[in-house]
Parts: sequence; structure tokens; C-alpha cells
Amino acid sequence: MLYLIVNPVAAHGRCAQAAQELQALLRGMDIPFCVRTTQKPGQAERLAREAALEGARLVLCAGGDGTALEAARGLCSTQAALGVLPCGTGNDFARTLGLPAAPAEALRALLGGSARAVDVGSLNGQPFLNACGAGFDAQTVHAAQRAKRLGRGMLPYLYGVLDTLWHYRPLRMTVQADNAPPFFCECLLCLVANGQYIGGGMHVAPCARIDDGLLDLIYIDPLPRHMIVRLLPKLIRGEHMAYTQLVHHLRVRSARLECPGMLMQCDGELQTLDRASVSAMPARLLLQMP
Repeated sequence: MLYLIVNPVAAHGRCAQAAQELQALLRGMDIPFCVRTTQKPGQAERLAREAALEGARLVLCAGGDGTALEAARGLCSTQAALGVLPCGTGNDFARTLGLPAAPAEALRALLGGSARAVDVGSLNGQPFLNACGAGFDAQTVHAAQRAKRLGRGMLPYLYGVLDTLWHYRPLRMTVQADNAPPFFCECLLCLVANGQYIGGGMHVAPCARIDDGLLDLIYIDPLPRHMIVRLLPKLIRGEHMAYTQLVHHLRVRSARLECPGMLMQCDGELQTLDRASVSAMPARLLLQMP
């Protein structure tokens, strides 16, 4: 039995419309399925865990990155595979997987694919799928959440970028990568990534792989506003990694970030922390791949 978990409020209700098309497609293919609809934040984790306990081999998740994260937390270390259907605002993890942007096409690709064990990250003991970050990234997510009414994809994030440009101050933090000595840095942003994209399509971690047992730690030196504006197109295209004097890249099994009161985003969820212990959890999740 295939399970379909739907977040009806994702993308301002557009996910509910997409879910109807997905169900019609499954019925047309004579595939038995069971639909579970979330009613509140956090419920997808419980629904996914229940599906695994009931013997599901594939749990499809129609929603955004936050819904996919919840479902992944419910399926970690189980025999059920997660299939991510891009029905949210950003859909960054789906981009890393190379899925079609249209939910129906993504469903066809997943049904023709196979399951593979992939890594997840851990932030202070809580799993994440895609990335967590502090600094300009988190401030932008905070501003973008107020602008989701503007549309899908990168548009709310770009609004957040413009808003953050006027209010942002460099982040001052202590970083320890694996067992190396800690170091102090000032940075524009500090990202620890399992997936490659953030912000509705910004290719910030182009070297990240979801099955290598490692996380990519990227931090960028502080820049004046006009230089940030010049860097943004390169961040979107993944071309910023060539600027090795500004952009620093480490591949780590674990990292510790310390900064009193830092705002951190984890797969789009915001929290305020003084310390962030981040680590890779290799091959922890079965993921349906196209």
C-alpha cells in the first residue's frame, strides 16, 4: 500500500489542488493508496511514522520543505522510503534530487525510480534533510516568511534578501569543524548543508551530496552591501565557490557553532540558539529517487 501525506495549506492552498491531480493519477494507474491529510504543524512526522508501522514501503509527501522534513523525521531508521513531491513554496530539497517541478511529473518519476539510503543531518539532536544556517541566510528566511503571499519559488526569498540588506550586521561566531581547534570568524552567513539549494533555488552548496556521509560547511566573509548585491547572482547559479578568498568550504562529519542569540534556520524553520551542534547521520533515511 502506498501512502500519500498531504499538507493542504502548503503554497497557500495550491498543494491541496495538486493533491487532487496526484490522486487522480494514482487511480488511473490502478495503484492502491491511502491519503492522510495534515491538520497542524508537526503532524506529518506522526503520520509518516504510523504509515511505516503499518507496513508501508513508500510514503509520498505532498508539501513543501517543512512537510518533507517532518515526514523524514518520522521515517528515519525505518524500512519505508520517502518520496518528496514538490508542492510547496521553495521545494529546495526536491531540486537537489533532480525532480521535475510539476508535482504530477515528479510522481511519475518517483514511481519509475527506486529507493536508496541517504544521509540526514542533525541539529542539536533533531534531524534535518536539507540545510541549516545562520547569518544572512536565516535573516532572509525570517523576512521571506512575511512575503510568501508574493508567490512561489525564489520571489519571497528575494524580497527577504532586499529587506535583510538594510538591517543585516555581520555574524560573529566560533566554529569547530570535526576535531580541529575552534576558530573565531566574522561572516556574512554560515551554512551547513546536506542538500544543494536554499531559498527557493539558490545553489549555495553545489558540492553537497546526500549520500557521502558528510556535510558541507560554507561560510562567507562579511561584505559591504553593494558587494552582496554583486555576489547574489553568483550564489543563485552556484558560481560563488570560485571566490576562495571570500567563500570558505569545509567538508565535515560534525561541526559546532557558537554565537549568543544567533537566529538559525533549519530547513526553513527558525530558532534562536547560543550553540548549534551539527552532525551527519549517514544512510539514515530511505529515499525514493527518480
